[in-house]
Amino acid sequence: MAQASPSRYGASLVEAVSSDPKTFNDIVSTDANSSAVTGLLFEGLTSADPYTLKVIPNLAKSWDISPDGLQWTFHLREDVQWSDGVSFSAEDVVFTFNDLIYNPDIPSSSKDVLSIDGKPIKVEKIDHCTVRFILPVKFAPFLRALSQSILPKHCLIQSVKEKKFPFTWGIDSPPNEIVGTGPFMLSEYHPGERLVFKRNPHYWKKSAQGEALPYLDKLVYLIIPDSQAQLLKFIDGELDAISVSGADYPLLKPMEGPKNFRIYEAGADYGTEFVTFNQNAGINPQTQKPYVDPVKLSWFTNLKFRQAIAHAIDKGKIIEILNNGFGLPQDGPMSPSSGFFYNPHVKSYDYNLEKARDILKQAGFWKIGKGILLNLIYIPLIPVRHSAIKWRPSSVRICNP
Repeated sequence: MAQASPSRYGASLVEAVSSDPKTFNDIVSTDANSSAVTGLLFEGLTSADPYTLKVIPNLAKSWDISPDGLQWTFHLREDVQWSDGVSFSAEDVVFTFNDLIYNPDIPSSSKDVLSIDGKPIKVEKIDHCTVRFILPVKFAPFLRALSQSILPKHCLIQSVKEKKFPFTWGIDSPPNEIVGTGPFMLSEYHPGERLVFKRNPHYWKKSAQGEALPYLDKLVYLIIPDSQAQLLKFIDGELDAISVSGADYPLLKPMEGPKNFRIYEAGADYGTEFVTFNQNAGINPQTQKPYVDPVKLSWFTNLKFRQAIAHAIDKGKIIEILNNGFGLPQDGPMSPSSGFFYNPHVKSYDYNLEKARDILKQAGFWKIGKGILLNLIYIPLIPVRHSAIKWRPSSVRICNP
């Protein structure tokens, strides 16, 4: 194995997160801050190329597909070790799916994602480095879904047998007990203050030159709930990187030279802000009342009403005023950052209050002197990232559209 120049190793990177993780257990994790941490510790059989977004091998080096598209045979890398030095194997994959994800006693959002037509995928070991997945029907997102984190059987099987797994690897766990195949290991956790990660010495991935990765020896996440406090710490040099909002861009841009940093525009963000109307026509079994007021439900299920709202939103002004021009309008459920999944031909609704009013009149919503519609809504736009920008949701009120 090639060795990198000593100067490449030994550095640390300090960033900020807005809140503490709720767990270090990736199977039961449901919040973004926990996932941001577990994403450093665990890996899946596949991952996405960061430039093309195409599915690429990860813990699995290759796979074969049966002619009917229902059987997928994955060949695992032989050089992968867990962070405690134990070899990774097919046993870990089968355990993760059969004993964790599909376990009825363990709450996991992955169970829904990895169930097809309500049925689980059959997962079986072929040999030490080979696993077969048998699907009930063809499932287009299957390969992408296998980015699901794999957890170590040798560390967790006992907690499953004792029915304690949902409480395993909580935030009170000693960091050295948390074992993964990711590039980093949790080194310290001080609630409300910081998370410290150290380089995983057993990490399998190498650079194009064959150098051991990662180059960083340490990664620190400071827990700073307030975005303005994060900004000030970055300006003072306490943070190495920060997400830049459109509102903060005019302040930071002139400081690039004097403060020795650089702002990068990274294109459309993966997250979007959007309008959603609750169209659940069901009855709450606990209250025996409708989930949605019947009057509002009649609005929300009316296509004309939704079209009028779409015409009443001035996306251009929202982008210009709230985000200093750093944003893109979005007309469908997927943004350009979604790559293959983005459809640029979705119908667009231009900002036109007269058209919105006419549609409401035609649909029977508008009555002169009486008709007033007031809605608190999310802004549908795609923020443009600088570095790794995440925009905060904003809201506007639409009166008398």
